[in-house]
Amino acid sequence: ELALAAQEALGEKVGAAATLGNIGLVHERLGNWAEAMSAYGRALTQQEALRDHAGAAKTLSNIGNVQYALGDNEKALLTYERALLSLESLGDKAGAAQTLGNIGLVHSRLGNYAKALSTLERALTTQQGLGDKASAALTLSNIGSVHYAMQDNEKALSAKERALAILEALGERGRAAGTLADIG
Repeated sequence: ELALAAQEALGEKVGAAATLGNIGLVHERLGNWAEAMSAYGRALTQQEALRDHAGAAKTLSNIGNVQYALGDNEKALLTYERALLSLESLGDKAGAAQTLGNIGLVHSRLGNYAKALSTLERALTTQQGLGDKASAALTLSNIGSVHYAMQDNEKALSAKERALAILEALGERGRAAGTLADIG
């Protein structure tokens, strides 16, 4: 808050917008949803006024995360799709892949399993193309969860085992243990 006040006093608009995004992130992590949405909303307004498309896309993704956490799935889906368009137009493949993963989770929560799988597969393909093994493992685990929800245990197990192998190779013991627990 002090950094924000100083930036605003100095007329440092780009820094103030970024700081508002960081304040929103802190509130999001603490579960202070209203405060997070307020800070993200202010950040987005400033980023759009400054034509900071990359910052606005990141903020939109964060707003989608809060909406998802609150169970407002339809709004989260629209927000994530708006962020995805921006990220793709900016050529931000990693950000687009992460947002595709989030869109897949929303579709899964809504029971749109075929759409969830196709979206998660798009995210996985991009992550693999970027060599982002940690994100690919998370996406594979999410694909496995969708298959479980569809009662396709063989495909679910295959996806979870692929995720587990990646996590073990990366030395991600905590995440590997969680994936192993999912497998049973």
